[in-house]
Formats: sequence, C-alpha cells, structure tokens
Amino acid sequence: MTTPEFFCRPVRAESENDDGTPSSINECPLPDAQWIGVYRRNNLDENPTAQPSDWMFDIALDPNESMESREKTFSMARGVCDMLSVIPPESAEFNNDLQVFFE
Repeated sequence: MTTPEFFCRPVRAESENDDGTPSSINECPLPDAQWIGVYRRNNLDENPTAQPSDWMFDIALDPNESMESREKTFSMARGVCDMLSVIPPESAEFNNDLQVFFE
C-alpha cells in the first residue's frame, strides 16, 4: 500500500439538515470559510470503486478572527497534511499521539 496523500481546503456549509447539521459542504474562499477541511486522497488504482477522497477532520474557524489568523490556521493545516502524507498509514490512523495534537 502506498502512503496516502492528505490535503486541506477552506470550506463552508451551503445547506443544513433539519437538525442543523451541514448537509452540503463546499470549498470556498478563505475569508468565507467556516472550517479548514482535511481530506485523504484515495488511490483509485488500488481501489477503483472508492471516492476520490475521504474527509478526515475539520479545523473550526472563528467567524470574528482576522484574515491573518485564518491564513496562519490554513498554513498550520497544510503543514499537518504534509506531515500526514509522509508517515506510513499505520502511523496516521488511530494514533493516540496524533489525536492529542488535534484536540
């Protein structure tokens, strides 16, 4: 198995379910984002029926934070994706040390 590639995008909810949870989340410009979504790109050669990518987790953005703060958060998320993309898959999934980092 190859090491998965992780990537992140600024995203926002475009519609909600009846219970208020997002039903549709789309990529958007960073100033409009509610979260930085972190995704894992799937290897479609190894599993052609998989989705192109899977959502892993979100980093919440405060709607009142400055653009500078949003850019720092996005930069940190890209660094996390870079780190996750070079470690073996068994080190990235269900790793208590990484979970502490994301709490």
